Amino acid sequence: MRRIGVMVGSVVMVAAAAVVVFGGGAGAASPSVKIVGKDSFSANRSVTSTFHFVPGTISVHSGSSAQWQNTTPDPHTVTIVKAGQVPSTISAVFNCKVCASQAPSANVAGPGLDAPGDSLLVKPRGSVTAAVTAKPGTTLHYICIFHPWMQGVINVT
Repeated sequence: MRRIGVMVGSVVMVAAAAVVVFGGGAGAASPSVKIVGKDSFSANRSVTSTFHFVPGTISVHSGSSAQWQNTTPDPHTVTIVKAGQVPSTISAVFNCKVCASQAPSANVAGPGLDAPGDSLLVKPRGSVTAAVTAKPGTTLHYICIFHPWMQGVINVT
């Protein structure tokens, strides 16, 4: 009887360790992205910004939520864009067409983050949590429309 108790206890410990290591169930933490960095400006010399998303790529189960925490004193957005709309040059950053046409907060398709045009405003030193409702296998690209060099990816599982 003692041997069965030890075996059952061992199985429970291994299962608990797997949940801690691999996550799972309703108790699993939502993926979290921090918005970090700062700006600097010197008249007639330079403008520098180190704003960025950390991590730049997250994986989220369809129907689960993700959170963005802004550690900066500036507002930012999490705006879903088509892959081809992600600026890849300095010229594209400063001439970002989607940035000029996009509202800071918008929901263009179904509820949650699932389509280009969906956008969340993250207030200074604030946070926002949203459901990721795109189908599994979808890759969502996002940028900050105020600072389009800030770019991220959501892999929907």
